[in-house]
Amino acid sequence: MTSILGDEAHVIPLLPSQEVVKTQYKLMAKIITQAAGFVKGNSSVRGYEQWVPVVNYNMHVARNLDAQDKLIGVPDAQLFRFTCLWDSGPIVALTQSIFTAEEVISCELHCLRAGTQGEIEPVVEIILEKGRVLDVVYVYSHPAGPLIIIDIHPTKLKIMDKTSKTEFAWDLTQLTRVM
Repeated sequence: MTSILGDEAHVIPLLPSQEVVKTQYKLMAKIITQAAGFVKGNSSVRGYEQWVPVVNYNMHVARNLDAQDKLIGVPDAQLFRFTCLWDSGPIVALTQSIFTAEEVISCELHCLRAGTQGEIEPVVEIILEKGRVLDVVYVYSHPAGPLIIIDIHPTKLKIMDKTSKTEFAWDLTQLTRVM
């Protein structure tokens, strides 16, 4: 199997100091794998206890154009990558998944912001369902601490914007929109 990381493995997210990364969470993940069940992270954020703090998330979906600049084909979901500190929980479960080909039953990502009263609320929710781990990269020399970079290829994708109350879901196996 060809790695979808390619040359991008050398592109490491720049993070602030380790203390800032551990105290100012912006993105959280709730990961459930076939073998490990709920992967417990080290978050103590109220309402997100034991979720995995994520320091970066990339999603790459592309379309192609023909010679007349008209869209052809269907969207190609190429990359679903998230990065977290390796001590935050998922290192064993997701490494195991790449060797055993067990499913990541779901990976739920919440982008958080503080409300007016200081409460934490999700602004955007991204749900990846029934995925396979394609790549795991360990980066030990990052100033914020060792990182684990995980590429997942899900069969379903759902994105919900909580502020505008809109959502979009896509079945990647049939390349069709889910209503």
